[in-house]
Amino acid sequence: MIWVDAQKGTVLKTINKGIDETGNEYEIIEEYQASYNVVTDEDVKKPDLTGYTFIETNESL
Repeated sequence: MIWVDAQKGTVLKTINKGIDETGNEYEIIEEYQASYNVVTDEDVKKPDLTGYTFIETNESL
């Protein structure tokens, strides 16, 4: 079974059932958490390139 957030389409929870090699039933439950709108200015800030030198080449890899 899968639970999905209807508005965002994000998986919230999965349940997988099965039988192991000894015939015992098992259930694996995984719950997920999604966060939205948490990007900060620091996340997209350009790095300080002071002291670096860029060399442009036209060589093919």
